[in-house]
Amino acid sequence: MNNYNSEIWIPSEIWHDTNLIPLEKVFLAQVHYLMDFEMKGCIADNEYFMKFLNIKKAKLRDLILNLKYEGWIEQEGKDGTNRVLTVNLKKDE
Repeated sequence: MNNYNSEIWIPSEIWHDTNLIPLEKVFLAQVHYLMDFEMKGCIADNEYFMKFLNIKKAKLRDLILNLKYEGWIEQEGKDGTNRVLTVNLKKDE
């Protein structure tokens, strides 16, 4: 999968959340972009995100677990190869 976009649009719900660190904002923005692109959720695997964010697998795992705990993302499937991620922009409603 090579869906690197040359520009990144960060939804305002993500951008203005002061509890998110920049890495989380970029990750959520990319998942959101790929969700819209793929029309059924983001199916990018761990390898894609490790390369895109230039981070190691443990860091990615922690990032995803934290964002799931905070209600930002939902995951269908069990592992980083066969899963679908969706961003919850209305998590506080």
